[in-house]
Amino acid sequence: MSNNLYWSVYQNLEKELIELTNHIHVDDKQINVYSMKIAELLIRASIEFESLAKELYINNGGPKADDNNLFFDTDCMKHLNSLWKLESKKVQVVSNNFYFNNDENKLLSPLKKAHKRGSSSEKWLQAYQAIKHNRRTSLEIANIKHLISSMAGLYILNLYYKAEFFELGNDCDGLNFQTNCGSSIFSVFIHPSKGIQLRSDSDYPKNNNFDECIYLVVPSTETIEPIKNILSEIEKNVKEELTIEKIFDKFGDIIGESISIRDPENPIELNELIVKAAKLQEKELFEKNLNDQNYSLRNAYEKVQFQGVLNKNQF
Repeated sequence: MSNNLYWSVYQNLEKELIELTNHIHVDDKQINVYSMKIAELLIRASIEFESLAKELYINNGGPKADDNNLFFDTDCMKHLNSLWKLESKKVQVVSNNFYFNNDENKLLSPLKKAHKRGSSSEKWLQAYQAIKHNRRTSLEIANIKHLISSMAGLYILNLYYKAEFFELGNDCDGLNFQTNCGSSIFSVFIHPSKGIQLRSDSDYPKNNNFDECIYLVVPSTETIEPIKNILSEIEKNVKEELTIEKIFDKFGDIIGESISIRDPENPIELNELIVKAAKLQEKELFEKNLNDQNYSLRNAYEKVQFQGVLNKNQF
């Protein structure tokens, strides 16, 4: 996105967090270390989070006006979560400056409850509010754990704000995708393409971790179009060839036999048999036309290119 006011600020916050690790050995035992500097970074990251949540809300159809009655959590994040399932999105801490072994510290879902408020919200957001209003009594919760979580949440919102897509060539698994997406601390999960689905958007095959993935591998619209055109032509031919006469010619014996042996107490309706026969005939005609177009389809499939796109719950 042009004139991005947020990414450079985020990168500066990352640099300061990494600089902090030059003075603190950040591992599972040190996760609750706190300081005034950590409190400062947590507040700055959370303020950026609030601002970016409102910006994304306005840019993505949020119904409320941008005034003092617009809340970043129960309005903005609730709306964004309904669009993109942000509560399920996960990131990993991958920087060599952090020495975590426990999954709870290196595998984060920082937006799971970011659309709620008060004691129901994320722990890092609770810490931010407490420190903002009374730093003296709340300093102990200005710790590394909450700071990293706040940065992870800000990282995710920045990715959705940038809305970048990446050309992957013929890499349908996304093996060459740069999963850090410009971060020096975090990486995202990317969902591979599990075959080219052409009939409808709902046919995108999903792994169990689909909702956790921030990026998806999909075939590009331009390179998939020739395949769609071939299949449309096949479907058109099948409809033209699928006539009642052909159905009766091919399945007449079966239909006649079924009628003759039907149980008078539980009669099989003729129209049900015709529908069944039509489906069988349609399948055979589709396979025949598919075989006729095998060479063209093979060439088209070989030319398909893939992209890494944001998971916006579009499938």
